[in-house]
Amino acid sequence: MSEKNIFAQREHWLEEEYFRKQEQQLIEQIHHRQFREADRQRLAEITGLKDEEVLNALQDMGFSSETIELLHMLPLVEVAWAGGAVTEKHRNAITKIARMRGITEGSEADQRLTQWMTEEPPAELFEAALHATRLMLDALPPEERERSRQELLLHCNQIAHAIYGRMWGHDVVSGEEEMIAHIAEELS
Repeated sequence: MSEKNIFAQREHWLEEEYFRKQEQQLIEQIHHRQFREADRQRLAEITGLKDEEVLNALQDMGFSSETIELLHMLPLVEVAWAGGAVTEKHRNAITKIARMRGITEGSEADQRLTQWMTEEPPAELFEAALHATRLMLDALPPEERERSRQELLLHCNQIAHAIYGRMWGHDVVSGEEEMIAHIAEELS
């Protein structure tokens, strides 16, 4: 076989390989878009939200139909971090509430929650999640909205008082009090 043919065959093979890779990337992108769209629809059903921008924003923040329950957990994590650090007592209290809300040990949601208690999430995530939580609450009937809001604030207070080993004590750090007031205001 001549040297020209060898180079032509190699060039042809490289070209085919390039197009195979391009085609595979396009197929993966299509599958990713289809999965994202299906999950966005599940998110809409779970949250009651209809606004596509908000649903897209939730997905962009890393929430899925499997982790959306964490949206209600982020204010608790934020209250714990407002004291400067998440203590073991905070972790235990947050984990107990997570289990009550159906977040199972070892699940994707549980792993992310554990990460947030280990490494403080950015303030932007807290604020965006709080905004999305308010929108979700607004989608509920008035009585259910107020019950859910009060339950979330009760859990925030439980986290603020967890470090002191009792509920409704007077030893709450002012940063935690301010955070709870901010959360209450945003949810109103």
